[in-house]
Amino acid sequence: MSLMSDYTHERILRGIPRWLLCEYLEQLGGEPLEAAASAEDGADEDVLAGDGWQARLTQMEDHRVGPLRSEQVRLLVTGNPDEVRGMLSRLAPRLGRGG
Repeated sequence: MSLMSDYTHERILRGIPRWLLCEYLEQLGGEPLEAAASAEDGADEDVLAGDGWQARLTQMEDHRVGPLRSEQVRLLVTGNPDEVRGMLSRLAPRLGRGG
């Protein structure tokens, strides 16, 4: 699948597990491409591609505030500007879910 990579959106998401974010992206038409582990930093990643976009999810170190911890996931989306913005607008309501 060839993607136009002329637009990039990056966001750090807290309080949402990577597996759930993967499910949300699959619901929006994403297909898993690969799962990788970086040997340098041990970061786990998921890569999904949809129509005109590709998303890379990287597990980050937990965000800590005092004794509280929250998962962090880096979301990097590339592709056609209109398709990326459209997918992100459809993803936004899922990210505002109540705990």
